[in-house]
Amino acid sequence: MTTEGDLLKFAPFKSQVDPSFWQKLTEMKLDNDKLNENVHKIWGYYSNKKPEGQNQLFSVDASSFNKSPDENRLIGVGSILNKNTIESFKEENYMDIVNREGKEIIDSIKKDAVENPSLLSKFFILTFANLKSYIFYYWFAFPAPTFFNCNNLNHPKNISEYFNDEQLDCLYDGYKNKLNTHNKGFFFVRLKNENIELFSLNEGLNEINGEENWFLGFSDTSSSIYPSWPLRNFIALLIYHRLKMFDYPVKIICLRLNFIDGKWNINNSLVLNVKVNIKKNISEIDDWTMEKWVGWEKNDKGKLSPQMANLKQYMDPVTLAETSVDLNLKLMKWQIMPNLNLDIIKNSKCLLIGAGTLGCVVARNLISWGVRKITFIDYGKVSYSNPARQFLYNFEDVGKFKAEVAATALKKIFPGTVSSGLVFKIPMPGHPLGESLIDETKENVEKLEKLVDEHDVLFLLMDSRESRWLPTLIACARKKLVINAALGFDSYLVMRHGLKNSTMEEKNDRKLLSGDVLGCYFCNDITAPGNSSKNRTLDQQCTVTRPGVSNIAGALAVELFVSILQHPLGGLAPADTNLEKTEYDGVLGMIPHSIRGFLSHYQTVLPAVEAFNSCVACSEKVVSKYEEEKFKFLYKALESKEYLENLCGLTDLQNEPLIEEVLEYSDSESE
Repeated sequence: MTTEGDLLKFAPFKSQVDPSFWQKLTEMKLDNDKLNENVHKIWGYYSNKKPEGQNQLFSVDASSFNKSPDENRLIGVGSILNKNTIESFKEENYMDIVNREGKEIIDSIKKDAVENPSLLSKFFILTFANLKSYIFYYWFAFPAPTFFNCNNLNHPKNISEYFNDEQLDCLYDGYKNKLNTHNKGFFFVRLKNENIELFSLNEGLNEINGEENWFLGFSDTSSSIYPSWPLRNFIALLIYHRLKMFDYPVKIICLRLNFIDGKWNINNSLVLNVKVNIKKNISEIDDWTMEKWVGWEKNDKGKLSPQMANLKQYMDPVTLAETSVDLNLKLMKWQIMPNLNLDIIKNSKCLLIGAGTLGCVVARNLISWGVRKITFIDYGKVSYSNPARQFLYNFEDVGKFKAEVAATALKKIFPGTVSSGLVFKIPMPGHPLGESLIDETKENVEKLEKLVDEHDVLFLLMDSRESRWLPTLIACARKKLVINAALGFDSYLVMRHGLKNSTMEEKNDRKLLSGDVLGCYFCNDITAPGNSSKNRTLDQQCTVTRPGVSNIAGALAVELFVSILQHPLGGLAPADTNLEKTEYDGVLGMIPHSIRGFLSHYQTVLPAVEAFNSCVACSEKVVSKYEEEKFKFLYKALESKEYLENLCGLTDLQNEPLIEEVLEYSDSESE
């Protein structure tokens, strides 16, 4: 209870931080600020509307970072500084900060606050964001001057002791309809001839004189007998612009809105009658900068100390996982490679044909790079031998379709993954259809064509050579990027297929092959792919490799894909074989055509091969025939590999004497 002559106390703001505020701060730190400690302008919001039994808080949320404030709430103008380490957060000079913010309020009082009174409700937030644990340390400051104090000349009175019901209705109507959001915080009220008039701050300063019954007015968030914190800066502004008015006591309306009986009213507002006492040495506003400012918020224990928010308990687990997955990538971007384009990786749609050992490795590495959209195609089921090497599967998955299980497993690893698994056979040359399979095969071809159209890149990760033919052909016709990975016992091949593009300029550098002339997986073949599973023993039917080979090849396939995305030409990037070169156009370095590795002597070579004009998969003859005849052509190619060889000219090539010598030499090597 205040008594006459007591110093007037002010109720400080109590901050409230919505979890969305921290999420937005996290985005800004990772995407924009990085290691920079930038001060950002933000908006805060408060209200003098008090549902019965509730106190109002000063709040910030995700919208606080918008360029324009929410006009439906009372506005505070603030700034935020996020420190890089907890040590630098603790070592900040808090007094210097609040005094510096106070000087900015002085500048506003001199210039803009009369037209924009929301500048008087200034605040500052010092933060440190631990983005690994999602714990945020923060401290709010609401700067206020100390160069004056106020004495109560009598107890605070209810507003109804000064105004009748009609005047109160008129006052509320003027407050509601005349003042915009920026002017609702601070205003003037004049009682003249029993009539109530409401003035904005700017209007009131031009109208006020000592002969009339004037009241200061402000939107009061307090629910006690003490006025809320912003009144201090309002009085400071009036000291500068109308110092003489404080030669006498002033009456202050603490406007508080209450919702009772289905409507808002101002009946619980208070009126203060105070004497403002200004320090004698304060004669000019420039002297105010020498004075101490206060305003750091007390924590929940009533101590002047920062607070902590643990966001894990508020964040949606999926959102938390997604932010965590992106964290290391963004740290890599702004610590080491600022030009790394993570969005193009994240938005890439990847089609993985083959969900075996390579498919599992490639999928895991893709989500490690932030890829969200992954589709599997595989016709096989999980066998007892698979889970040991194919780590998207468990023992319980045996007997289930690989594609479906793999897609589900990715979502369990990272719920933000948009993964799906499709079960159907890829039609293959040398595997005759028979009448009963024609319709099913045609449907599977159409599915594959549609999937190729819907995705940005194809990863060919199958066991057999012939299963890669149709996806290679369709991708070539659709000009889609293809990454191919194949395994031997202790060797591997990872390569990208060339993208046909007539607009590419020729390069004079002999150590460069432009991306539009690079060969595909079949360009070194002089025979069409056939049925490789026919007459095979058990060891030949299974992919027998050293366990580490698939991990190396799968990882390299993804790294090659990501490197291509970071090159200005994308899939048309030239193949660089010059190992002595130190500068590359791609952000991640050189981009080879193919990578061949041999674990027996731990060697890697980077051959680059031009497209073969008689290739069974990417030559102009084959692609044109496919585009012209569609399934009719495919049917003939699937029924007989000789048809493909005749079409692209391999039959004639095989009949040349030099080729016969090569074939004979090859046969003798295999014995």
